[in-house]
Amino acid sequence: MFVIGATQVDEFSDIRKLTPHHFYLVPGVGAQGGSLKEISEKAMIRDCGLLVNVSRAIIYASEKEDFAEEAKAIAEQFQHEMKDYLPEKNIFQLGCVYEIFNTAGGIITIMDFTEKSTPRIGTILESMAGHRWKITGIDMPKHIETTNFKFKPRFSDYIFGCILQPINHSEILKENEVLQVL
Repeated sequence: MFVIGATQVDEFSDIRKLTPHHFYLVPGVGAQGGSLKEISEKAMIRDCGLLVNVSRAIIYASEKEDFAEEAKAIAEQFQHEMKDYLPEKNIFQLGCVYEIFNTAGGIITIMDFTEKSTPRIGTILESMAGHRWKITGIDMPKHIETTNFKFKPRFSDYIFGCILQPINHSEILKENEVLQVL
């Protein structure tokens, strides 16, 4: 993780080129003048990659008895604004791998997906490192409670059995790996 001040927005593009997959802690949005919109445009990556700190705007929301309400309103304002930028990067279309079985016909994975994702045969999944897999087979979704699996799915209560074929690589999938649905 790197700490990069939001008031230096012009530097973000160059820094992101040097650290394309790293996570940034970004202080300085809000009271210090940093723009959430500009930071999101220049530094957000496919899975967000940002932890934006607006503490000064929240801490000094009010000096009166309405502090809690004012602080909550400011925090919610930034939360809603950030949600406006997330769909532009398709951040909501993700899948998570929980179990992996290697077979001669491909890798069988047990996965769940975010509700905006509809996995199908032919769907391409991509790891943070840029490795891609193609879904070549898929089972109907099953509610986790109707299975013998003991894990708690990350995105949904429904899990899928997927057969994946690597696309031009031999990298191994890892349990709990999050993949972008392309």
